[in-house]
Amino acid sequence: MFRQRRKHRYEELEQVRERTEGMTVRDMESHLDFYRILDGWSGDHRISKNFFSAWERVIKEARNK
Repeated sequence: MFRQRRKHRYEELEQVRERTEGMTVRDMESHLDFYRILDGWSGDHRISKNFFSAWERVIKEARNK
């Protein structure tokens, strides 16, 4: 079970890295804000916490470059 969760977090992170390739930090932050708004409107179908933490990690990595 723990390995599945870790694998899922890693897959989410890789998907976010693919999506953000070539984006600026400002673009990434605006996309993250948009996803948070969508999450608030989604009702019962919430976006996973792993997705948001992956976005935050990619933004942090981009700032440190």
